Amino acid sequence: MENEYDPKYFDIEKWAMTHPTSITSDGYIRIKIPDGHPNLNKGRYIHYHRLVMEKKLGRFLNPKEIVHHIDENKLNNEDFNLELFQNSREHHNLRHGAIKYPKLWDRQWLGGEYTVKGRATQDIADELGCNRVNVRYAILKLGIPLRRYTVTAEVMKHVKIAAKLGGRKPK
Repeated sequence: MENEYDPKYFDIEKWAMTHPTSITSDGYIRIKIPDGHPNLNKGRYIHYHRLVMEKKLGRFLNPKEIVHHIDENKLNNEDFNLELFQNSREHHNLRHGAIKYPKLWDRQWLGGEYTVKGRATQDIADELGCNRVNVRYAILKLGIPLRRYTVTAEVMKHVKIAAKLGGRKPK
């Protein structure tokens, strides 16, 4: 069939009902489709949300284009829940980065909250309205040293007292 692989005419829902699908280790639905699609992996699989976006646009996606799930539910592949970005940098900046959470990418502020005040990544995320994974990513990218544990305000108070006393216990 001539139009079988054309995104405008390819019936994704019908194909998914009769061909192998699975969920990847990172939580995306993938579907096995016939040869002829330009972006297949070695096993002839492609992420379902990419097929939905191709159908919506009526063209194949460029391999660098990123399809974002607006509600962050990787299993919700409704076309109205998908947003297209030209590349991973644009996706990161607009959805997870400096434009959406400018305070998160302020090294001085984040370092102060995380390192000096000893706040947990979840606390910082709750304040900013983002995910703790975004906070951890920013910490890594900004070169802020990671802790192995969360330091509470009470512990930090004792650490500061110990530092003032030169490591000796208070009398």
